[in-house]
Formats: sequence, C-alpha cells, structure tokens
Amino acid sequence: CFPSHDNEGAKELKSIGKNLTKYVTLPLTAMGGMAFAAATDFEGAFANIRSGTGAVGEDLEDLENSFRDVFATVPQGADEVSNVLADFNTLTGATGDTLEDLTKAALDASRMFGIDSANLTQEAAEAMNRWNIEAEDGVEHMDMLFKVSQDTGIGMDSLASLLSRHASTLDAFGLGFDEAAVFMGEMEKAGYDVNGVVREMGNSAYTS
Repeated sequence: CFPSHDNEGAKELKSIGKNLTKYVTLPLTAMGGMAFAAATDFEGAFANIRSGTGAVGEDLEDLENSFRDVFATVPQGADEVSNVLADFNTLTGATGDTLEDLTKAALDASRMFGIDSANLTQEAAEAMNRWNIEAEDGVEHMDMLFKVSQDTGIGMDSLASLLSRHASTLDAFGLGFDEAAVFMGEMEKAGYDVNGVVREMGNSAYTS
C-alpha cells in the first residue's frame, strides 16, 4: 500500500499554515498592536500640549512637530515629553528649535540625575524668568546648572529654586546667573546652609 498523495499534500499545507501563523500573522498582529498603542500615546500627548498651552491651528501643529522631534531622541514616554514641552512653551514662550533644546535638556538631566522632570522644568523656567534670561539663551544656562550640579552634588532643581528665590540679593552683590549658580553650589558642597548664608547677605546689604 503506497502513501496517499492527498494525505502528503494535506500535511504540507498544514505545515505551511503553521509557519505562516508563526512567522507572518503573529508578528503582523504584534506590530498592529504596537502601532495602535503608539497612536494612542500620541493622541494623549497632543491633548496634553493643546490643554497645557492653549495653542490652536498652525501654532499647535508646530508644537506637535516639536514633540515628535524630541520624542524621537529620548527614552521617556510621550506623556512626560509632552508635558515638559508644554510647560517650557507656556513659561518661557519658547518655540521651534529653542523649545526642543530646552525640553531635551530637562529630560536628559532629569533622567541622569534621577529627579522629576516636571519640577525641574518649573524651577528652571522660573529661574530664567527671574534673571531675565531669554529663552534662546536658556539652554546655555541649563548646561551651567547641569555642570554645577554634577561638580558639587547639589540637586539641579534645588539649585534652580535657590537662584529664583535669591535672585535680587545675588544680583545686588554683582553676581550673574552662572556665577551665582557656582557660588551656591560650592557653598552646598562645603556644607553651608545656602539659604541662611544668602539671607544674611541680603540683610547686610539692606542694613549697610
């Protein structure tokens, strides 16, 4: 009795079907799920930008494009990236390349130092505003904050907060933004109470 060609053909088709499922259908299904998840993430990110900035029309489209550019270069999620970008736009008025550079700087620093990106964004933007730093120059000063934090151990967000809080006193002593950052970072590294020292400086300036 010879084997049936029909049976052999059926077995071969069954094998082909299994391979198609394993190597084609399942990967395509997975890719479709990933694409859907990515689309959902982007929709949420765009909603964050729209509600966070109030932008509409071409302005909103520009912000969405900036989000796409930054998102492609950092490992953080769409929600975090969109919120940092929206906050920098709202707090500093930055757009385009300037906005993208500020956003990426904050996201990179927060990831490297293990600090909250939303808080760093708020503190850095506030410091820039208090020191009358234009958004276009912001990345340069963010780099200085990063370096001082790295060199002295002071938290980058904490340093930005100190610069905001004591801007008028430090300015009265003739210190610029970068000089003040280094000054307070070194005091922190030496173990001084930075807030207390700068307050005393302010008191002496007003009583002299």
